[in-house]
Amino acid sequence: MNQDYKRNASLADTFLYMPFNIENLKIEISVLIKNYRFLRKSFLQKIFGEKFLETDIEEMPEEDNYQLINKVKKFILDNLDNESLKISHIASETGMSRTKFFIKWKFLTGEAPIEFMTRIRMEKARELLESGKYRIQEIPEMVGLKDVKNFRNKYKKHFGIAPSETLRNI
Repeated sequence: MNQDYKRNASLADTFLYMPFNIENLKIEISVLIKNYRFLRKSFLQKIFGEKFLETDIEEMPEEDNYQLINKVKKFILDNLDNESLKISHIASETGMSRTKFFIKWKFLTGEAPIEFMTRIRMEKARELLESGKYRIQEIPEMVGLKDVKNFRNKYKKHFGIAPSETLRNI
């Protein structure tokens, strides 16, 4: 059986001919990494969409993983102004230990729960800024970040621009 037939017949993500060249191995690894990143990005876009803060829970499929993600998202949004909101609070809301929740969340989304919570806070802050109804000094408290300086730093790190620049671009 020739090696091309084995490659095409196998359902493996990658296939190396023996003896293999180290350069071919590096190429195969980089392709696998790119594919993983593409699939992860597609999965997250499917779940969260472009404006995931506006997505209703009922719009998502009724699978357990989607329900968990939406439950967490809803809990964070409901407690957005609570500066002392911790991962342990979210974990207890889902009925899991903090460690089990962290591991499951990281597996499902590829990011730590604290990063997700920060992302939701920053997206909500941007939404509030773009509404034009609030001043920059009012928004940190509304998204659970009492310190304005800390808010500005996190906002700039997340979006690459300062909150004041967002206001100017409206």
